[in-house]
Amino acid sequence: MTRFGMALVVLAGVLGCWPAAHATVYGVTRSIGGGSVAGTITTDGKLGALATANITDWDLILSAGVDVAGIQGPWTGGANSEVLIVGSGLTATPDTLSFDFGSVSSVLFQAPHIGAGGNWYSLEGIGGYVTPLGTLHPGLGVESVQVGDYNADPLQSGPNGVTTFAGTTETVAIPEPATLAILGFGLTGLGLARRRKG
Repeated sequence: MTRFGMALVVLAGVLGCWPAAHATVYGVTRSIGGGSVAGTITTDGKLGALATANITDWDLILSAGVDVAGIQGPWTGGANSEVLIVGSGLTATPDTLSFDFGSVSSVLFQAPHIGAGGNWYSLEGIGGYVTPLGTLHPGLGVESVQVGDYNADPLQSGPNGVTTFAGTTETVAIPEPATLAILGFGLTGLGLARRRKG
């Protein structure tokens, strides 16, 4: 077997053993005061405490009384909102997302961007982390939803303890090994073409 053939065998072995990355999609259904939030939040598959970078996509329908709005992310390809996580209160298991309202943490999905005012879904732990309104209740955990014009009194509720706010999951393979295989085949083709010329 030639060196080139040996390199192909090694490349095939590496690609066959390469672990697939996985995204996890969590279903969200929450009643908040007289409103609600429903849709999905997608993570990069990380378990434990999540940071802003671990949220890779979201598609949420916000309802506040008669007003309804959809927010999608991330801020690319026509998406219309951003997410910000402060602290370590948002955690993921293979089956659930949970937020600890007793933590000094916050999670904010807001359109069209963080700090814009209009539409948002917010989870806020104790300790005064801010929603778009500033500090709502510095001693209590607060969940809020706002749709439409800025309102000094959004729909909100004050959960206690750790609340599981997203339950159903679907794990989706991210095709990183396939991308590497295409790269490998391209390099192989270049090698064969070079070998034929030489």
